[in-house]
Amino acid sequence: MRPASQDDNSRKAEMRSAVWSPLDSTALPLNARVDLLQKPSPDTVHIFAQIDPSTITLEQKDDRWVGKLDFVFVQKDDRGNMVGQDFADTINMNLTKDVICRCSRKA
Repeated sequence: MRPASQDDNSRKAEMRSAVWSPLDSTALPLNARVDLLQKPSPDTVHIFAQIDPSTITLEQKDDRWVGKLDFVFVQKDDRGNMVGQDFADTINMNLTKDVICRCSRKA
């Protein structure tokens, strides 16, 4: 898997471009669950995503393992047209060795 560009704008542009690709992505296995909630409002959803930790590349810096996870969420209708707006976010990871060991045992 090719590492993502480290420039925030370039990474987000690449992610948005991948969303519209006619090919399904198979580079990162992902399980997701969407829960519809009534509170704080009837149209609230919680999305839980589970990623295999062995597919994430982290870099060791001092006593930590650091990296980034970029997420883009897009809702499409049955014709492939976007519904509403997309949502993009980056999670900066700064993990201790203990967390890394727990994750690798679960994988």
